[in-house]
Amino acid sequence: SADGYFIEEGGDVYPHETSWDAMMGVIDMISAAFDTGAFRKNLSIFGLSCPNIVNRLGGPRCITCERACKSFPLEHVVTFESKGSSVSNARSGRKHGLDVCLPMAAVESIIESRPGGKELLRSDS
Repeated sequence: SADGYFIEEGGDVYPHETSWDAMMGVIDMISAAFDTGAFRKNLSIFGLSCPNIVNRLGGPRCITCERACKSFPLEHVVTFESKGSSVSNARSGRKHGLDVCLPMAAVESIIESRPGGKELLRSDS
């Protein structure tokens, strides 16, 4: 069942408890850090989820997730999860990067628009 911004199943709360505004702010700040070069491109970020995935608020556009797809290193973006697909990874302790609320088609479109993106998608298949 949905409870606030989180899904509860068997007492587990996912994503980790935090406010919607705080999580969106964290994702935006990480995107800005990659954009400005404050974070090196080889820095790995694990365990983030857009809070929109839980309440299915992610409509056709989520500016925060779009910015992340445009700002995070391409090698990370191609491994992004989509619309809550990281839930099983998180619960089982497996690593996942960013789980965006965008459909994978939108993520792949953004990847293709970035330099080297088309080639990376072809090599990943």
